[in-house]
Amino acid sequence: MINTILTGIISSAMLMSATISTPVKPVALTHVLPVANVVAYTTHTGETLETIAQDHYGDKTYWKTLWNDNQWITDPNDIPSGVRITLRVIKPTKPEEELLSLQKIKGKESPVTQEKLAAIVPTLPTVPTIVVPTTASTTAPAAATPPSSYEDVYKQAGAKYGVPWQILYGLHITETGGRDGAIMNGGGSGARGPMQFMPGTWRAYGADGNGDGVSDIDNAVDAINGAANYLAKHGSLDNGLRSYGGNTTRTLELARAKGYTE
Repeated sequence: MINTILTGIISSAMLMSATISTPVKPVALTHVLPVANVVAYTTHTGETLETIAQDHYGDKTYWKTLWNDNQWITDPNDIPSGVRITLRVIKPTKPEEELLSLQKIKGKESPVTQEKLAAIVPTLPTVPTIVVPTTASTTAPAAATPPSSYEDVYKQAGAKYGVPWQILYGLHITETGGRDGAIMNGGGSGARGPMQFMPGTWRAYGADGNGDGVSDIDNAVDAINGAANYLAKHGSLDNGLRSYGGNTTRTLELARAKGYTE
């Protein structure tokens, strides 16, 4: 009887020892961003991660944060034109250091080739390009000022909220090509409509621009007025544009092409 009890105790102790000594499998951590905090941004000729960080966050030292969020980029100083990268809507409290995997390739990789780009850049929805016919007498490319059927709306909203109408034109073209309707953000951020508002932001700044009693995020007239209201309530045009989170450089280029002067 005693032998049986001792055998049981010894077996239990051996089982507990084996369980305790079993190593715990480490959990792999990855760099993951919340979907609601990102938007897609289309790059332009000559841009680098530093210039994009300066335009979007107001501080070029955030280029490492951009690189961490877009690890397919092999050279932060040579970004291909026309590709989409991920930008955070909410500016991080401070710049990040680049990930170890990016430190290893920093300064060692050649610029991205078309073959590399085709292999590493995810496929995203194509945004239609507006082509404007040119004539021999045109002194500047017509594509610099794509046409819009909402110029009167920009002017009315600008006058109502004290915002340069050319800026509203630039935002509309930059965000959706000057379109109207239920336009969803290609990056899956949740932004929508002609001026790409997040639903929560629209609830705070949305406007009934056409007087039908409804502030519709997907209606161009309402959305343009909402954008004017948003910019007007941020203290200065510069603060408003930076907070808006779009392509400020392109917006200003388009506004100046329409006669805006700072």
